[in-house]
Amino acid sequence: MIDFFDNEFTNGKFLPTSKDVYFDSLFVDETYQGRGIGTVLVKEQIRLARELGAPTIYVSCVESSPVVNIFKKLHFLPLLRTGPSYANGSAALEMGIRLR
Repeated sequence: MIDFFDNEFTNGKFLPTSKDVYFDSLFVDETYQGRGIGTVLVKEQIRLARELGAPTIYVSCVESSPVVNIFKKLHFLPLLRTGPSYANGSAALEMGIRLR
């Protein structure tokens, strides 16, 4: 199953370009979760993408993962859901943020 989100980011489309930055995953060991490490890592990704002049960052994550809350907090919007894609029944979630 594929679901497209309709919001001001996508307007019903998911169209990455070669100038966009895409990262596939973010993982912080459970021992260190809840300390802001994930937020720092995502903010650094945003800073580096801006430095490269990327117009957009796309991320892929497990929809049931706590990392989704970090992306939402930093203004990433959901774009596309596919699945269930994982053994636990979770869907894959593509999210994005426009930098310009």
